[in-house]
Amino acid sequence: MPGNATLADMNGTTHPGVGNDAALPPFPAISWFEWYDNSPYPVIDSVSPTIGWQNQPPEQGGPAFVILTRSAFGSLKVTGRYPLTEDGWVLAWQALEESSPQAAATIRQVLAARPAVATPRPYTPAPAPAPTVARTQGQIAFRTCLIIAAVAVLVVIGIFAFFVILFGIGCIGAKSGC
Repeated sequence: MPGNATLADMNGTTHPGVGNDAALPPFPAISWFEWYDNSPYPVIDSVSPTIGWQNQPPEQGGPAFVILTRSAFGSLKVTGRYPLTEDGWVLAWQALEESSPQAAATIRQVLAARPAVATPRPYTPAPAPAPTVARTQGQIAFRTCLIIAAVAVLVVIGIFAFFVILFGIGCIGAKSGC
């Protein structure tokens, strides 16, 4: 951990590092189900402010640690963004402790029960798999079959209606056979 180094957040603002590394919780391991696209994930949702992370595309700043508060209507509001790196974790934790030592103490207990990453490294979410050619061709073939079946049903209904109209109109209500 960077003891007293000067660190920069995602806005380029420099901050002195945390002086006491022992007070810093370990870099949390982030599970795949804790990544929501563009929505922040709080470590604990019952305190405000809280700390968490947010998965955003690189053009929107990329994945980051975030400090979250509750708005007047109860939704989460990001009040600080820090790179998803070891230095970003230091900055985010420092910001949380400065804003609410009580919340930091509660969150520290939750983080102690979570798995930690042995060697922190920037997290890069796996890209969604591209559709394969075989899958795409299979989807096209299925859609084509559905269209052909629908047209066939319409043709059969049309032929049936034609014969009913052609031969059935004279026989409707007739007492004698047609």
